Amino acid sequence: MPHQIALPDDICTDRNFTLIRRFVSEHGLTCRTRTVTAVWEDGKQEQWRLHCFADRAAAAAFLDRFGGIVFDPKRTGSPAELRSRHVRALHQISAMV
Repeated sequence: MPHQIALPDDICTDRNFTLIRRFVSEHGLTCRTRTVTAVWEDGKQEQWRLHCFADRAAAAAFLDRFGGIVFDPKRTGSPAELRSRHVRALHQISAMV
């Protein structure tokens, strides 16, 4: 699913998880999730949850509702590659926002 929105994993739990699931269901969206570990230059690590959509409009609706960072997997390579490539992409994209 090429259209991905990244949110910090800790805000995707508990009540927020319910809100996200409800939004996806009520809007008839198909969403898959996966996590990546961000390792920042100072060594700090954070978990990010990627919400992946097949449709650009679905990803845009999700982004409008929950915010986040647009994550472009084409810029970072396949998930099987080094995690640090995902981290650099998140860092570069967040610097642009």
